[in-house]
Amino acid sequence: MKKYFSILSVFALTMLLFSCGSSKKAATKASIGTEVKMPLSDEENQTDSEFWRYTAEGSSPEMSVAKEIAIQAAREQIAATVQADVKMVVDRYAENYNIAGKVELAQVYERQAVTAVKQTIVGSEVAGEKMFRMENGVYKCFVCLQLNKQSVKDQIISNMENEAKIKADFKREEFRKLFDSEMSKMK
Repeated sequence: MKKYFSILSVFALTMLLFSCGSSKKAATKASIGTEVKMPLSDEENQTDSEFWRYTAEGSSPEMSVAKEIAIQAAREQIAATVQADVKMVVDRYAENYNIAGKVELAQVYERQAVTAVKQTIVGSEVAGEKMFRMENGVYKCFVCLQLNKQSVKDQIISNMENEAKIKADFKREEFRKLFDSEMSKMK
């Protein structure tokens, strides 16, 4: 009986150890998941000192619609990024040149910058595109859109110089230097 009990104890202990160890391994494996590399996410499709870039995807049973969805999503993301970056530059410019004290004038600067972004975002171009047909027949398109930072800067400066309220106070070269400095930091 003692022998039977000893064998049963060893067997139960062994089962307990193996069952605990395997559940930990399974839980760890399941919680990590599988890494997926998005098409067009390599370094050449990332924002740099010359271009803002954004990659988006679109899906549809129609190939052309999938592409349009991807382009629109990328355009919206670029617009949001550019507006945030440009607003920061305009705010810093207003601060540096004491425009902040003139609230109305600072708002005109910001309005002109936003208008410039809206005008130039239309000029964004497709830097890369990959189309896939899924097993269910749906097309999945990945598009990398880019927008030239120089064209945005030129449009903002043009808008500032044409705005009667700020024309006298606008310091073109100072704005250029600040814009270039801030954009070189955003890579």
